[in-house]
Amino acid sequence: MFANKFPGKFATTYFTPSDSQNSRFTNNSNVLTDSVVEILDTWLNIPFKSPCLASDSKL
Repeated sequence: MFANKFPGKFATTYFTPSDSQNSRFTNNSNVLTDSVVEILDTWLNIPFKSPCLASDSKL
């Protein structure tokens, strides 16, 4: 948490909206850190592969 090295900055990592609410309420956090952008970018850039490996479908 590099942001915590700066005076007045309290960074927290969150995984759910509830996590962010709790960290703000109990720790007075004012910087959110997460990997949502990276996860979303990866998800959006993965092509669909058919047939689906999880099923027996053969297209």
